[in-house]
Amino acid sequence: MSTTKGRSRGTFVFSLVSLCSVLGITVFGGCGTSPVEEPVAEAEMAICASFPNNACMNWAYNGSQWCTTTAKPDGTACLMNGVALIPGQCSGGGCASATSWEYGNFRGLPDGNPNGQTLGAFVAGLTHGTTFTPFSTTRRNAFNAFIDALIETADDALTTPYADWCGVRDLAATAGYEVTRFYDPTTSRWLVYAYDDQSTGHAYFFYNPEPRRAVVLEAPHVGSPGSTIENDTAREGVFLFQDLAARALAINGADRCRGSTSSPPTCGGDYTGDVCGAGTADTPYHESDVAHSPTNAFHRFHAQLDAVQANSFVQLHGRGGVTGKHVTAGDGRNNTSSGTNSMSNDFRTELEALDSSNQFTTLSCQDGSATTYCGETNVQGRLTADGNTNSNKPGCFYAGVNGTRFLHLEQANGFLTPANTAAQNSWTDIASALREITSCIQATGCDDPLAAQDSSIGTYSLLCE
Repeated sequence: MSTTKGRSRGTFVFSLVSLCSVLGITVFGGCGTSPVEEPVAEAEMAICASFPNNACMNWAYNGSQWCTTTAKPDGTACLMNGVALIPGQCSGGGCASATSWEYGNFRGLPDGNPNGQTLGAFVAGLTHGTTFTPFSTTRRNAFNAFIDALIETADDALTTPYADWCGVRDLAATAGYEVTRFYDPTTSRWLVYAYDDQSTGHAYFFYNPEPRRAVVLEAPHVGSPGSTIENDTAREGVFLFQDLAARALAINGADRCRGSTSSPPTCGGDYTGDVCGAGTADTPYHESDVAHSPTNAFHRFHAQLDAVQANSFVQLHGRGGVTGKHVTAGDGRNNTSSGTNSMSNDFRTELEALDSSNQFTTLSCQDGSATTYCGETNVQGRLTADGNTNSNKPGCFYAGVNGTRFLHLEQANGFLTPANTAAQNSWTDIASALREITSCIQATGCDDPLAAQDSSIGTYSLLCE
């Protein structure tokens, strides 16, 4: 991929003596004191990053001290973020092996959650405005390159602290996006958070570099005018993302009623009710309706992750007109498609097995129990279900043929708005059903929580300067 590997590394590659001179560090018996912690630490990480095999120098920066061995003059151990340093290894992001991936070059990304909000509270505060500008071909290609680099770098980070997060940030900027680090206090885990910094109404997304399950949660209609049910799909998405330790969570930017209704850019189809105000039933979808248009970040994020065959997708919708715990599942094919190997049929089977009190109405569009609200015109569903390209509508697809990797859930209010807790909304049951039909990507302990990560890893902005 096209990145700027080595940009910050080359800037600071000089001897320890030169570094001490430049930064004004006085060295006494191997340990010195510096009044400028962040520049020193950043320089140390840059030097470490320029040497291979974790064998760059035999010193480490600890708070306000440089140590040429793994012990201070008083005999106490040199620590970095509470971890004892290993002889012959640097402590910082460039070549640390005593700590996990978040201590690497990941620290060069800005902090996307400086106020320490929970992911749920943060997502609840995201805006879904009235401005939307569809992707140009140039921006689409730039965004694709950004997401491809994100996927590759997140994988690299698990095995090397050299992972090029600075290159990811550069590619994001070219695509009109800001990419940041996000610490979620609920799970005590670090995530990648990215958002449209051009105010053009494109999606927000969160990416988990160390997931347990290859599942992507999607909420495409948050902020729909007058729909509290759709709004709550964001809160549900956060719960499922955290509970499953899933790979990613995508949430639409602008609400679904903005921009043109021409086709293209939308892929055809009409609203079944007055979704965008009185008299809008049976009118065409708007181009900001990301579930029905390909010219947006939400769809491109889905498409790039779809290329990873292990990934499956769960798209969350709210449905009016019915009440209680009612859910209709579809798998990205027409409602006449049926038979085995259907994610919607499997979901219905698993959810019903958990419904000991018989309080759910669970339907599938692929077993004959439902024929409406099947999401068969959903753009992401058709793509993942291997629908053929529609040559008359660029970026659109005909009905899919493979129902194993996409799940479209239309949920009534019993699963969404009225309740205040995940248990009351039965989201724990939905999560349990999804565990049975999605891929575990851990050798063992897939349902065990991931170990807590340190929230105080520091911000080293010079890594990406």
